[in-house]
Amino acid sequence: MDIFGYPPQFIAIICGVFLPIAGIIWLPFRIVRSYRRGQMRSVNVQLAIWAVALVTFVFIADQLDVFVFLFPYLIVFGTVLLFFGLALWSVVRIIRAFRSGRRRAAWIKLVIWAAVVLPILWITEVLPLSRNVRFMDQAENLSGRRFWGWKEDSIDEASVRGEGYWLEVFTFDEEVAEYFKNNEPSLFAHTPTFEDNRGRPWSGWKRTPIEMADSSVFKTATPIFVGWTDDKEQSVHRMRRWGRTSGSYYAYYGDAGALNFYLINPADRAMAIIYSNP
Repeated sequence: MDIFGYPPQFIAIICGVFLPIAGIIWLPFRIVRSYRRGQMRSVNVQLAIWAVALVTFVFIADQLDVFVFLFPYLIVFGTVLLFFGLALWSVVRIIRAFRSGRRRAAWIKLVIWAAVVLPILWITEVLPLSRNVRFMDQAENLSGRRFWGWKEDSIDEASVRGEGYWLEVFTFDEEVAEYFKNNEPSLFAHTPTFEDNRGRPWSGWKRTPIEMADSSVFKTATPIFVGWTDDKEQSVHRMRRWGRTSGSYYAYYGDAGALNFYLINPADRAMAIIYSNP
């Protein structure tokens, strides 16, 4: 029997997993606030509630086998929360140091903060243009030609577990387009290197239309999932047009289980990078 229109399993997961998680995250802030105010009785009560929430979450999550699904997300969420929390806390400390006149200490903290935080933001591609710079490295490794690209389109349906679908389209200038039109031998002879090789095959660059032997791979690279918006569907349909008509180049690395697929369309002055692991 449904409860308020929802199945009992859904209610059980909400009450037994997500509510305790909310308590586990929120209560420590309350405990610290009460401790600073000297409200030790309140601290003891809140610690007891926090412990109960933690035990409840662990027990019910184990019974529902939720850890197998949620654990990677919890690790990522916890790491992100910890990083940004420490980063913001450090900013507050730096501002307080400047306001109190301790400029030397403030500048030292600011330099340390920048040396730690900015590289992480760059590696995780949070900072502007960081993804564009990494694309230059990818383009050179994949095609043998280093060039700048502007992100034109993207689909991000990948999970932290490595499953899902991911598509990015980068545009380039006319000079790069002419290079690909006039240097087919160089492109076809180029072999990229991959850190996670593990014996997975590299197809080599080929002309479109997609060869019959690669049709199943291309189908894996261009799926349309239920519930996708029209924009996402149009993005995939565009890739299908590139693959089914002449004038483009394609290559792939991996197989239908974990596929990296690449398309270069000189006419559209664009390159597509696809990851598909359905």
